Amino acid sequence: MCYAGARMKTPSSTPTSLADRCFRLAFVAILLLAVALRVLAFSPFDTIAHDETLQYQERAYRMVFGYGLVPWESRHGIRNALLPDLIAGAMAVAKLVWHDPGIAVLAGRIVTGLVGLALVPAAYALGSVRSRGAGIVAMFIAATWFESVIFSVHVLTESVALPFACGGAAALLRARQSHRAGLLAGFLLTMTVLLRLQFAVFAGVLVVLSLRGDRALYRSLALGALPALAIGAVSDLAAGMAPFAWVGKNIAINLFQGKAAYFGQSGPLAYVQAVYLRLLPFSVPILLGAVCVERRYRPLLIAAIANIAVHSLIGHKEYRFIWLSMFIFVILAGLTSVEMVERFRARRQGSPLGRAVALALLCLVWAGLSWGSLIATGGAQALRDGGGIAKETVLAARDPGICALGVGAALRKGVSYAYVRRPLPFYLVPESIESGQQSFPAPLADAVNALVLTDKTRPPAGFRRLNCEQDGASKVCLYRRAGGCRAGEASAPYSYEAMLLHNDM
Repeated sequence: MCYAGARMKTPSSTPTSLADRCFRLAFVAILLLAVALRVLAFSPFDTIAHDETLQYQERAYRMVFGYGLVPWESRHGIRNALLPDLIAGAMAVAKLVWHDPGIAVLAGRIVTGLVGLALVPAAYALGSVRSRGAGIVAMFIAATWFESVIFSVHVLTESVALPFACGGAAALLRARQSHRAGLLAGFLLTMTVLLRLQFAVFAGVLVVLSLRGDRALYRSLALGALPALAIGAVSDLAAGMAPFAWVGKNIAINLFQGKAAYFGQSGPLAYVQAVYLRLLPFSVPILLGAVCVERRYRPLLIAAIANIAVHSLIGHKEYRFIWLSMFIFVILAGLTSVEMVERFRARRQGSPLGRAVALALLCLVWAGLSWGSLIATGGAQALRDGGGIAKETVLAARDPGICALGVGAALRKGVSYAYVRRPLPFYLVPESIESGQQSFPAPLADAVNALVLTDKTRPPAGFRRLNCEQDGASKVCLYRRAGGCRAGEASAPYSYEAMLLHNDM
């Protein structure tokens, strides 16, 4: 067993060399474990939010292949293209080597997955501010906590921004000892905000509480922020937007014009409830551990709480919006558990081997906590769905005889050209038809020769069921009719693009 605790004072001695070798072994082993868990958790079609399909993968696909759906965010210019640029870059490189669009889409997912994986070494950087042993435990928690695994394999700005946020926080905690750390913190925290504007409160509170008016450190952060701002400006210009104009538009449209409320609203305590429920059955000890974290990490704790508080003031709420804070709570609780173990071992004056065994056992305890929370909260299926819908649309697209596809409006999160990979015309079936309140209009039935609907929706005459997939609590089915597609003026309002424009979606 190797000691993963604090470095000994005599680097040239044999025990230190052995400790270093064992530390490297542990670091690599945890990283490989993180990769393995994320490969197992990867789903090509399941989504946590509609954004990862339409706003990110579809936008990147459109940039590379020249066609795709255009959502309201792109039309109004309220989001930058940093994440789609990253995905599109991977797609473009893959397209040069392989002409299969499917390989290009997979390349985009791999690149975003690698960015998500960076959360694991970022957690080590956070923990190692205290000690190398604490860094290893924090790294293990980031590698194995089930929500960390799930979010890391999804194409969301929350997932991509979190490694930057944690890395920036780790650099900020070292900024008083190193000018370079201050520069790095400025770059990483600015990238955090550019990738996920809503994390600006977290970054701002963290900076103010950490620097406490130190002008020299503020200058270091400002200098470090310049390259990130340059990247953001270039991305905006490439997308045909004035640099950072999307920031004002995002705030104005979502908050002051109430667009965010269109997607649903929850009460002010919804996130408080979510924090408790998503940490079951260990909510109380984890939250107590986070609150009791040692003094140097208090700015991080307060920033995470501020992030939840500000999001609670906004009517539209989704769990992913506070995932940053949830992850911080778990890591801080992990660091408190390390402190408790190390204090106990210090009183007993244990050997380095004993401390290493204690930290290894602590990692096993956290693995058990993750497993218990996975079972208690419903795991991946409680966070994501949509895979069954996408599988049916992909199955339809593989049939060259299908000339147009109609999809239930409530199922549209599984519709994307990045999935079907050919310019197949899409039509949306209004929810009034899906619910049976309105009969299926003949122009829409004539315009498509395939439909993807829930098994509770009755298709029009002539369509027969080909296949069904379970999607969460619903069963989604593919229906096919013989003959071609007769699109016309009467069916045009049902096209996906027309529906997006008409409903400003």
